[in-house]
Amino acid sequence: MVALFLVLSSPRFGWYLAWIIPFLCFAPRAGWLYLSGAAVLLYLSWLTDEAPGVPLWLGAALYLPALALLGWEGWKLRKVTVVA
Repeated sequence: MVALFLVLSSPRFGWYLAWIIPFLCFAPRAGWLYLSGAAVLLYLSWLTDEAPGVPLWLGAALYLPALALLGWEGWKLRKVTVVA
């Protein structure tokens, strides 16, 4: 729930996403690990001349792979529980 809140609030600073890391020991997921590691990309917004906030290309580079990993893991876990 903490990670979902952080994604929905779309933080502007990368260290906000570091709050996901302690919860990875309870629910280890590659998507959340990617998101907490890719938070370094948020500092690229300081190098652009665009309006304040996260540019679309940067948000896509940050969130789309994380969502793809989480979706794949969810599909894989669902497939395992259906078969078992």
